[in-house]
Amino acid sequence: MTSDDNLVRWNRVRRPPKEVLRPIGGGRLKGMTDISPQWRLEAMTAEYGEIGVGWRYAVTSRWTERLGDGETAMFIEIELFTRQGDQWSAPIYGVGGTMLIARERDGLRLNDEAPKMAITDALSVAMKQLGIGADIYMGLWDGSKWKIPPGGSENEQVTVEPVEPVEPAHEQFISEEQQLELAKLIRETKANGELFMQYLGIDAMDNLPAFRFDYAKQVLLNAQKARNGKT
Repeated sequence: MTSDDNLVRWNRVRRPPKEVLRPIGGGRLKGMTDISPQWRLEAMTAEYGEIGVGWRYAVTSRWTERLGDGETAMFIEIELFTRQGDQWSAPIYGVGGTMLIARERDGLRLNDEAPKMAITDALSVAMKQLGIGADIYMGLWDGSKWKIPPGGSENEQVTVEPVEPVEPAHEQFISEEQQLELAKLIRETKANGELFMQYLGIDAMDNLPAFRFDYAKQVLLNAQKARNGKT
């Protein structure tokens, strides 16, 4: 199987239609683009079949963390599986979180939607590893314009061929030198750094696991080739 074969499904689900996108108007993600959770479910159903038949997920862990001043965050871990023939895939990991108890102007407020919100967040992390909405996370599409490489056409899509990383037994993070190398590539490709980190499921570049460095670098290198008009 060639790399192009591996990307067939990825390319079918990478670009959400503009009607399922909305700009994020506040918070630390202000200015980014949000994808309708329902579209993700639709895309998974279209690509893999009905939930429970062609794909499924299981909650593997849930916990809360006290943040101070009475606030509490909730986190949920899931494992997502897809089916090919009679065989289920290896688990695809996702973790999501949201505020369970938040301090507002009139005091502390309990968010009874927190479990559902955390699961939705975890599912988005797992699904984007299958390419669901990939162009949003890569900063290539925001619902209003298609960001194409110089010399390309408006229907041209940037080909990304990620290399599947293997997780080691003990997690380590990338070095400062590797951080600088990725930062340089981000500048050269004019990628949105925050969206790229969101795509990788991290909130800071120094939180990128070392085993995922080659994967992240390859994504940027392929984007760089596409922007330079190479095949």
